[in-house]
Amino acid sequence: MDDDAPLVSVIIATYNWSSVLRYALLSAQSQTFANFEVIVIGDGCTDDSAEVVASFRDARFRWENLGVNNGHQSAANNRGLELARGKWIAYLGHDDLWMPNHLELLLRELEKTGADVAFSLAMVVGAPGCDGRRLFGAFERGEFSRGAHVPPSALIHRKSLATQFGHWPDHRLTKGSPETDLLARFFDHGTKFIAISEITVFKFPSSWRPFSYARRNCDEQADFFARMHHQPDFLYRELIKLALAQELLKPHTKMLRASPEDEVLPGAIVEYFRRNRGLTSHAPEEGPARYVGSPAMSSMIARLSEEEIRRRQTARFSMLELFYALDGRYGGGRHTRALVPIGRWARVRIALEHPSEGAPLRIDPCDHPALIEIACIALRRGRKVEWSARGKALEALRFGGDAFRVSGGRTLTVRSQGNDPMLFLPANVAAGPPLVLDCWIRLTRDE
Repeated sequence: MDDDAPLVSVIIATYNWSSVLRYALLSAQSQTFANFEVIVIGDGCTDDSAEVVASFRDARFRWENLGVNNGHQSAANNRGLELARGKWIAYLGHDDLWMPNHLELLLRELEKTGADVAFSLAMVVGAPGCDGRRLFGAFERGEFSRGAHVPPSALIHRKSLATQFGHWPDHRLTKGSPETDLLARFFDHGTKFIAISEITVFKFPSSWRPFSYARRNCDEQADFFARMHHQPDFLYRELIKLALAQELLKPHTKMLRASPEDEVLPGAIVEYFRRNRGLTSHAPEEGPARYVGSPAMSSMIARLSEEEIRRRQTARFSMLELFYALDGRYGGGRHTRALVPIGRWARVRIALEHPSEGAPLRIDPCDHPALIEIACIALRRGRKVEWSARGKALEALRFGGDAFRVSGGRTLTVRSQGNDPMLFLPANVAAGPPLVLDCWIRLTRDE
């Protein structure tokens, strides 16, 4: 490495949006840490981006334009990596902003921990007309999770990682986002990640803003940059907005969500983003303003949904369990479960999974107080009945737990006072595979 090489190479990939590029460059130029170079790579730009870079007259700023547009920052970032002279690589989206202490903070933590990759929190700002906010880069106990998305603008890594483990992947061959694939590759090779719980990045997703590359508006970046540098309590105010947006579930965008196929087909998610930005022949599809949930929120919603399904099942079904004895004792995970509808006669057929040894097969017909009616019960081997009981013969069943007999006759009626009724087949009835328990039963819940 050159003796006069900067410590950090900042790569900015850009395409035909010079008005917003100006604020990214101002954001880099305003860093409290100054030993860096900025490599701006145009992805086949045809506007005045080169003139904007040159207008700064900053010797640390370099410009190169690719001959063709590749449709994603991957190609531009890879060219930037080839030109980079720094030990560390940082990325800055041309429509994103850094807090002035961004590089200083990340480098301090890298030096302190010896990590290979570091990232801070990025506050993601909803599209105009949507007041939603999100935080990217937040992890439980600060531990990076493989496959998680970290915005490139919040990221810094050793240049040697790209040399050793490969550059940015081709977006046309990548399922999901290329930056997620890149970080997963670093992670798989045992690199050390450090998450920094401070907000140093403000991100304005162009894919949340319809026709953003056609309209080329920079009002949001201009406003944020001015307030960032002139309001002493800027970050505090933005944190209040974030808290209110999260509490009130403010929407983030009016763009329709990506289809499930877009999430798994190579190149599809990037094409979806390009369509939203107005970079394809297909117009962006808008709908009602929507909230873009985080992975943690999605997990919570899934858990709550499962609990609601379980609650509804509890109202409509009960759990019948068979217990197989081993050396005369029940337990040890030797049981089989089946759902039984409540309030109507149902035929329950359960293939026995274990022999019941040293004690008869035990049936726990429900898991709550109920009236239990049994019309017949049998053990079958295919079409052959090995044992059966109906009518008066049902009196051969024994009771246990909190079950007690109410009446006999054509059906056996048993009441459960709690959630642990037990019925036992006669001791002389052998039960085990490949037999199937076949039973007609009706459960009526006690309210």
